[in-house]
Amino acid sequence: MASAPTGVPADAKTLLGHPRGLFMLFFAEMWERFSYYGMRAILIFYLTKHFLFAEEPAYGIYGAYTSLVYITPVIGGYLADRFLGARKAVLFGGIFIAVGHLLIAVFEGPAGTQGLYLDSFYFALACIVVGTGFLKANISVLVGQLYRREDVRRDPAFSIFYMGINLGAWIGPIIVGYLGERVGWGWGFGAAGIGMLALATGKLRESGGKLAIVAPEGKILQLLNQTQMTAIVSVCPTLESASATL
Repeated sequence: MASAPTGVPADAKTLLGHPRGLFMLFFAEMWERFSYYGMRAILIFYLTKHFLFAEEPAYGIYGAYTSLVYITPVIGGYLADRFLGARKAVLFGGIFIAVGHLLIAVFEGPAGTQGLYLDSFYFALACIVVGTGFLKANISVLVGQLYRREDVRRDPAFSIFYMGINLGAWIGPIIVGYLGERVGWGWGFGAAGIGMLALATGKLRESGGKLAIVAPEGKILQLLNQTQMTAIVSVCPTLESASATL
């Protein structure tokens, strides 16, 4: 696939010398990491204290969740590369993550009650996993597409972007853990969902010119490492032919 020129227009509005889209992506990735590390902080406590799970099945769900979060970006990258485009994939990912967190918050239910509430929890967890798969594999692509390859701001932009990752990973467990244990489980899970929902439905659906100028260049999957590719091929052999093209 031929590569189109990348970068925002020369007369585009900037913030601190960078396209404004960079800071939209900064906060989107920050909230995604907030979601992930916040979920890790209280997931086992939620399962054992609220749903009264024994430790073994609780740890099993925790392990499945953390594993799938790092496997699904292979599929999310492939779908964005072939069908959706990076911008739509990031938007869909943000919406899925927000919906998942808000479903857990809304369908918390009385302590010790499972049934519909547990089914809703599993469905919400699946939404978060799918959303992370779409968002995590493609958001870095949008950062790169904000700048031409020779733009000296490109490397500093990624440094700013990675600061968002670290910030979300730092404050997520603190805020979600405190709200979940001291205020209510729904408050803890809902905190990440509200922030992501605001970005997904507002900022990220703005015109493509503010986030990415071109369609995908057919190289999204190359951002994923060989360990992730091996993991997904072992689970989904049907993708083996796709991975062989990298």
